[in-house]
Amino acid sequence: IPPCYLFSGFVSLHNDGSIPIAEVNVDSTQTVSSSPDLATQLNIQLAKVGDNNTCTTNPVVVTGDLPATLAALNADVDGVDLTGTSLAPAQTKYLCMTLEFDPDADDTYQGQSITETFTFIGHQALSQ
Repeated sequence: IPPCYLFSGFVSLHNDGSIPIAEVNVDSTQTVSSSPDLATQLNIQLAKVGDNNTCTTNPVVVTGDLPATLAALNADVDGVDLTGTSLAPAQTKYLCMTLEFDPDADDTYQGQSITETFTFIGHQALSQ
């Protein structure tokens, strides 16, 4: 992929329980790395939640301490709480993220690849 290239993806979040989820925590782990580390060049541009897999129905931009790069998310031991991700019992929402290959990346990243595992944990509402 060329520098400045934007790519997006989504994951569905579903509350299968009977207690409301106040927010979702996301963490990532790089399971296959590269040298140099490609994750340092993947900038997190946007994260939003919506009622469909393009996050265009009832979209909410995720706020909080979302790091600037995928490498920073990998380094965060506790993950990041994504505000705006509350889920009622039996509700499904979608988390859409857009990453950008850093426009200043040099040729040393050519041909590199990584594999990431994302973990999502729902925090119940404090009133429960």
